[in-house]
Amino acid sequence: FGPPPPPPPCGLPPFIDDLPADAAKKVREIWKDYKEGEKCYNEQGLTREVLDTLSKEDRKKMHKGFLPPVLKKAPKDIQEQFHAIFEDKSIPFEDKPAKVHELAQKVLQGDL
Repeated sequence: FGPPPPPPPCGLPPFIDDLPADAAKKVREIWKDYKEGEKCYNEQGLTREVLDTLSKEDRKKMHKGFLPPVLKKAPKDIQEQFHAIFEDKSIPFEDKPAKVHELAQKVLQGDL
């Protein structure tokens, strides 16, 4: 089983733009006064409450297009190559990090 997963990072979730407008508005409101470096247990709890009210469909949208932040600045065609790995059911889950790393070495250069 191992230790529990770490809490999500403090701040707006990376999928904020994938949330339905009303939920995104509530989550932005929760985090508007948060200052970097402060504890954020309260904000995380309130955010979780908002996310718990979402439909199954809306939850799927939240993670559908997830890309690590560094890839968000990459050109669309490069982003699509990474999406293809994430969504390829023929690649075993445990092999995906190596495939992603391999692709990153090939297509990413310098500062994104």
